[in-house]
Amino acid sequence: MSTRYDPLILQKFADRLYSQADSMIIICVILGVAIGVIGGFQIGGIVGAVVGLVILGALGFAIGLSISFQLKLRAQSVLCQKQIEENTRKSVEHSSSSTATTSAVAPVLSASKARYYYSTDGEQQGPVEASDLRMMRKDGIITDDILVLREGEKQWHRYGDYLELNR
Repeated sequence: MSTRYDPLILQKFADRLYSQADSMIIICVILGVAIGVIGGFQIGGIVGAVVGLVILGALGFAIGLSISFQLKLRAQSVLCQKQIEENTRKSVEHSSSSTATTSAVAPVLSASKARYYYSTDGEQQGPVEASDLRMMRKDGIITDDILVLREGEKQWHRYGDYLELNR
């Protein structure tokens, strides 16, 4: 089973958090008012009900605001993560396209202990040795289109462009 990154899931989750944040204030005020009226009426009649309504209604509002703030803050964190992922993907794609125009094939370097970084879902992984990358390719964990950066180089290349990895 393959898991793929889907930015719509993060957006939907953030939207749901914002919706919950807006309704939490109303829910907390209603609960505070209801408890205040019922409790106040049993303790002090009509006057007690009014006092309970005001005090617990205000307390419910304050609690609702606090919960709403926490939900909105969480939604903002989710949206930041989504933006980081988009920026990372754009950076990797830009690097990949500029590499493709400047060099059709990555240079073959003869160091037997060369170490590499590779990018999956916009995140840099590694360093790993060439033999580890070959094994991951053989096992289907990575493909020829995965971006790879040889330690010491500045440009990312497709795995398939590194001749030393395709032996």
